[in-house]
Amino acid sequence: MQLTPETIVFGLGIFLALWYLGAAIVNRRRGLAVFFWLRNGFDQLGGEVSSRWIGSSGSGAQIQIRKAAPPFKEIQLIYLLASRELLPLFLFDLLRGKRDRLFFKATLRVATPGEVEVVRAGSGLARQMRAEKAHPWTLQDGPHGLLIGARGRGAAALCAAQAPFLEKYGPLVQHISWSRQAPQFIVILSLAGLYTRGGSAAGLFTDLAAAASAAGEKDVVGGRA
Repeated sequence: MQLTPETIVFGLGIFLALWYLGAAIVNRRRGLAVFFWLRNGFDQLGGEVSSRWIGSSGSGAQIQIRKAAPPFKEIQLIYLLASRELLPLFLFDLLRGKRDRLFFKATLRVATPGEVEVVRAGSGLARQMRAEKAHPWTLQDGPHGLLIGARGRGAAALCAAQAPFLEKYGPLVQHISWSRQAPQFIVILSLAGLYTRGGSAAGLFTDLAAAASAAGEKDVVGGRA
C-alpha cells in the first residue's frame, strides 16, 4: 500500500476515532467507580446528600452535603476526570501535570485562626507565594516535595495540625488551603493511587475530619495561651 498524505490523514482519523471511543468507555467506568467509592464513605460525613454529574459520568460529579457531622458544617465534593477522549488535549494536560482530581471544600463549625497554603514546591502557586511582598508568607518545606506557607495569628498551629495528613497523603496533595472565609478548608488531591474500585472513601474522610478537628483543638489551646 502506497503511503500518501491522504492515507496518513485517513489512518490518523481512524486511530483518533477508535481512541475516542475506547477512552470514553474508560472514563465512564472510572467516573462511576469514583462516585461509588465516595458514596460508600458518606456515613462518615452524615448530613443530607445531593449530587449531579458534571456533563456526564465520564467527566466528573459534584456532591453537596448539608448539615454534615462535626467538625464540618457543609461539604462540597467535586471530582474531575482528565479528558482522555481527546488525545491531543489529554497529552497536553499530562505535560501540565493535570490528571484526575478530587476537590474537598468544607465549611467548618469553628473559626479558622489564620491562613495556610500547602502547594507543590515547583508549582506556579509556590512561585507566587515566594514573591508575595504586601502580605508575605512564612514559608517552610513540607514532606513529599510540598511547600507550606502560613500567615496570621494561629497559623503556626494550623500548620502543626496538618502534619499527620501531609505525611500520609503528601504525594497526592495538589493544594491545601485554610482561610478565614467559607469554605475554610479546601483540599485538592490526585485520584491516581487514592481510590480503589469497590472500596470506600471512609478512611480519607476520617483523616480529613481529624485534620480539621486537630486544627480546632490547636485554636483552643492557642486562645487560652
